[in-house]
Amino acid sequence: MACSQKTNNSSSTQKSLEKPSAIADEGSKAMENLEWDKYASLLHPGELQRFKDILMPGIQKIIARDTSDMINVLGKSFSAKEIQSEPPHQFFVDMMSLVFGISPELGNTFKGMVNKDVGAIADGDSLVYVVMKTKMKIGPRDVKEMNVITLSKYNNEWKLNLSSKIEGIAMMVQQSLMR
Repeated sequence: MACSQKTNNSSSTQKSLEKPSAIADEGSKAMENLEWDKYASLLHPGELQRFKDILMPGIQKIIARDTSDMINVLGKSFSAKEIQSEPPHQFFVDMMSLVFGISPELGNTFKGMVNKDVGAIADGDSLVYVVMKTKMKIGPRDVKEMNVITLSKYNNEWKLNLSSKIEGIAMMVQQSLMR
């Protein structure tokens, strides 16, 4: 594994990790600003599909118990056929916008997040881990943590994998839809 810290800017390893680090920074900023379309454009298509796959069992349960063509998901009406066939990118944007519209407190937490890229580690030619030092406020508490953002190659471009925060939100929503 190749490892690079921000203090070692002259190495060839650092040079090869600059692009994935920049994409991780861009993704963090999009998340902080709740720019879900921008964030989705940085995600690996397989990760967008995985996000949809996490939520679809709950949505399919709603479809199965509802007799009309329209279903209510997180307070918004959708055509059952349209939501099932919606492209993963748009599905991600719609669901994240709804979740953060329902929970402004969650949005405030993300908006107040400050991320600092502290280094990157390459795992072969197609996987990079970028370490971020994160500061955020959750209610009255100040939280400091280290997060790892994973990027993988897709058609010779670096793309983000779902962050653990976004994946956690998807799992919480999926559980609420399954009720």
